[in-house]
Amino acid sequence: MSKLTTAPRDVFQTFMNFPLVEDLDTLKADVAIIGMPYGDPYTIDELINDQTNAPTAVRRASKRISQALDRYDFDIGGPVFAGQDIKV
Repeated sequence: MSKLTTAPRDVFQTFMNFPLVEDLDTLKADVAIIGMPYGDPYTIDELINDQTNAPTAVRRASKRISQALDRYDFDIGGPVFAGQDIKV
């Protein structure tokens, strides 16, 4: 049987570069971000369209957020994690 999806690109595999957990039974986190793991259901030879780049684009943009978690966020009135040890 062939694979139903193709693996995500090597760069920006998770949102904000948080650890990837594939076994939810072993998940030890305060917060979980569940996302679309793959951008396209077919190989590039079968079909190509720009929306297949969306998951990687969102992950790439999230890098900027992850570099400023200790900065003041005016929307929430303080740093995002406020110095707490939050497991994601």
